[in-house]
Amino acid sequence: MTRAVLKAQKQNLLPDYLRRKASEVISMVFNEYDYETDIQVKTEEAERRGHAAGLKEGTRNARIETARKFLRMNILPEQIAQGTGLSVDEVLSLKD
Repeated sequence: MTRAVLKAQKQNLLPDYLRRKASEVISMVFNEYDYETDIQVKTEEAERRGHAAGLKEGTRNARIETARKFLRMNILPEQIAQGTGLSVDEVLSLKD
């Protein structure tokens, strides 16, 4: 089974999935498939993706709030963009 997974990876079959789940695929073949466990694994994976997306959005919100504070301090939009990673247009759109 391990050889089959390695061969599939070498032939670029399901590359993303096998890169992330090769050991799980092998384990599933050797063990009896369990629907409940499969659902649990998928739920945990979805929660991790959701958490990562939430962190990304929270970081963006923090950068926007920082940019707003810098605008109130009359710091140049170009400098704010450089410091926050926002574009100059994004910074300018935040002006009150």
